[in-house]
Amino acid sequence: MSRHPWDGGEPQQPLQHMQAKHRTIARLLIQGATQTEIAELMDMTKSRLNIIVKSPAFQDHLEQLESEADKSAVDLSKKIRKGTKRGLNILLNVLDEHTEESAQATMGQRIQVAQDFLDRNADTSRVSRSQVQAQVMHVTKEDLDEIKKSRRSTGANNGKAIDI
Repeated sequence: MSRHPWDGGEPQQPLQHMQAKHRTIARLLIQGATQTEIAELMDMTKSRLNIIVKSPAFQDHLEQLESEADKSAVDLSKKIRKGTKRGLNILLNVLDEHTEESAQATMGQRIQVAQDFLDRNADTSRVSRSQVQAQVMHVTKEDLDEIKKSRRSTGANNGKAIDI
């Protein structure tokens, strides 16, 4: 059996009963902390932590926590799949012109849903969104003639038509 350096050389006993600090150690291990990190956090030696972790009582508790974590992950996965189905049905109803959801959605919302479907489809994911900006200017005939003259004198139009 190992001995603590600070305890006068008394042999270390394996863990017999789980205490609150042992359950904390188990939770930290489940969360991915290393034994070195846990030993520092719990202010104990790595050798003492190793004795605790290897004890049958601790291993039983750790197995129970891992089983509960696995079950929770499966339950969460089921809920996500169920929510995905519901969400998909709502989105499809927004696109369907003969549903309440469609009647409540604005045209912009319906377009957004349609674009999102196109973006997620492997066959149509190359569809990109475009944005058009227009500027309106009010110019007089004299202003227009001056702009044309300026562009011709600088060679800015390279002999091509000028669009204004």
